[in-house]
Amino acid sequence: MTVQTPYEILQQTDPFNLMAVETALKSVPAEAVTTAADIPVYFLSNFTVSGILPFVEFHGLKNGLKITARNGDFNVLHQALMQDKSDLHTFAPRITVLALNWDLLARGGTDLVMERVRELFDLAASKLQSAVVVNTFLAPLSGGAASVVDRDLARAVDDANAFVRGYVADHSDKFFLCDWNRYVMNEGVANTLDRRYGYMAKAPFKPAFLSQYARDVVKIARALSGQGKKVLALDCDNTLWGGVLGEDGLDGIQLHADDYPGNVFSAVQHRLIALQSQGVLLALCSKNNEIDVMEVLDTHPHCVLKREHITAHRINWDNKAENLAALADELNLGLDSFVFVDDSDFECDLVRSRLPMVDVVQVPKRLYDYPDTLARELDGLFVMAGLTGEDAKRAELYAARAEAEHAKAQFDDLDSYLQALEIEVDFHEMQSSEIPRVAQLTQKTNQFNLNKTPYSADEIAAFDQDPQTNVYVLVVKDRYGALGLTNVCILKTGEDGSRFIDTYLMSCRVFERRLEHAFLGYIFDDVGARQGEVEVTAHYRPSAKNAVAGAFLETAGFVLEDEGSDGKTYRIALSAYVPQNTDFIRKV
Repeated sequence: MTVQTPYEILQQTDPFNLMAVETALKSVPAEAVTTAADIPVYFLSNFTVSGILPFVEFHGLKNGLKITARNGDFNVLHQALMQDKSDLHTFAPRITVLALNWDLLARGGTDLVMERVRELFDLAASKLQSAVVVNTFLAPLSGGAASVVDRDLARAVDDANAFVRGYVADHSDKFFLCDWNRYVMNEGVANTLDRRYGYMAKAPFKPAFLSQYARDVVKIARALSGQGKKVLALDCDNTLWGGVLGEDGLDGIQLHADDYPGNVFSAVQHRLIALQSQGVLLALCSKNNEIDVMEVLDTHPHCVLKREHITAHRINWDNKAENLAALADELNLGLDSFVFVDDSDFECDLVRSRLPMVDVVQVPKRLYDYPDTLARELDGLFVMAGLTGEDAKRAELYAARAEAEHAKAQFDDLDSYLQALEIEVDFHEMQSSEIPRVAQLTQKTNQFNLNKTPYSADEIAAFDQDPQTNVYVLVVKDRYGALGLTNVCILKTGEDGSRFIDTYLMSCRVFERRLEHAFLGYIFDDVGARQGEVEVTAHYRPSAKNAVAGAFLETAGFVLEDEGSDGKTYRIALSAYVPQNTDFIRKV
């Protein structure tokens, strides 16, 4: 008898069946839960929302997260937000879900809804350190277009939803949106809305609605914990265009926006470009002739996806699982950062079996479902905690890094290569405009990160105002272009004047340039100039990905002081720091 793993049990469970979900959760061993990353989530609502909690735990464990979820008392939104010792603030959530039902908000008149919503949103923004998840309101589902009452109600809901979307866009460093109307559209009114319990118990949603809602909240939690996807790797034939390029030729593939099935692939390509503009890295992983594929990207009149949209590629006749691994090496990213899209049953099964950490999306057999399938499967996987200016040019940054890596092969030794890179750095204490980027790096940097403690923009801003805390950053460029803000150190001062490294991280885009050593040297110089000789401690919390960060401490001269279940504590005096050769780095 084959014993199923917890992951297999969860994957095979009907996510819309509450009883099945609760049974599956009971079958997951305690150790599988305790080893998952823990994200506290608090639901603050004006309706009965407790039914969502098992679904949140279920979708969390499916994604390697232990979601500790709690719901507040019914319809005490203002009180919970205002009172510093309320259950909400005592719980200290990483994510607060502000779940608002239109019917209860609209009591007393629809013209007051937006005023009430704005008041709640502003209060959440000012009182909460956590991320805040809000929702759109459901359009009226009864009556008719000829009814003046229903027309006015529909207009009021539309106006309120426009306000909600605008507010989230203006506060994207902290606010995230769940689209309730999409849940109803996906599963239908009968499967999502519960009229009986809505009136009897103020619990208007069925399991199919709650499960989709929970899944979206977990996707946001996944992104905030640094598990969001970064690379979308795509097959070409029957994935980016219709037909087989090697057989149909440049003129024979299907891509025309006005003809089926070319219009399907055209719609997909437009979505891919939209994702790329938001910082998603596009890669090609195709069994094809590279020169033929590039000719399509460069010259086909209906191909909107161009060579400049592609960050990396492996176009050959090799095994696709091995090609994905090679792409991960080139981009210096883990394979768990990848999503793979292909039309072939064989290729999808191969990647699933050999690279289970890669999310696989298969082009559906009913081709007209392809754009919607892609949108649904990718929704949330690439969510980022606040889109920064550097996200928009991520493809450009990685392309420059790849160019630098190719140039590296021309040098006989590493020092000569580093000298040729012409690295320039701007070392300074964080500026207010850099708060979103610093917060984002704490949330998503997994490899070179001592503690992996994610902070919100509000928490970083609080550090900036704390006289006992310094937030140092490094902004980097080289001969291939600007690499942006890549290094962060949050340094706290104890009552005795000693210093503690709360956070020390570096983006993977600048690995192997000794910037981590240069950065620490600049920090120690600044501390020494202010205080003279002083001791600095650092705590290293090992994970599956950050061994390089722990090794760095020992190379720099830190001495192990204590070791426990939560990691290792190191100490160093400024004078004991062991500098590395960083003469090739010019500080500006």
